[in-house]
Amino acid sequence: MCQCQGRGHGPGHGPGQRHPHDRGHHGGCGCGGHGGEFQRRFYGKEEKLGKLEKYLSDLKKEVKAVEELIKEIKEEG
Repeated sequence: MCQCQGRGHGPGHGPGQRHPHDRGHHGGCGCGGHGGEFQRRFYGKEEKLGKLEKYLSDLKKEVKAVEELIKEIKEEG
């Protein structure tokens, strides 16, 4: 349940009503989130490496797509 309990959010945010922010409290009302939820902010070494390797892979795919687009445009002219 939302910890703000409907205070300070205007219409559509009271007891028994849906929270006005469809994606929850990420950058929303600032009430601090839902009770009982824990969002970890720190990751272990293996998790960091995994995320960075995935990010690098995605960047390489994007570079390849841009290079192919440049090649196509050059071949048109």
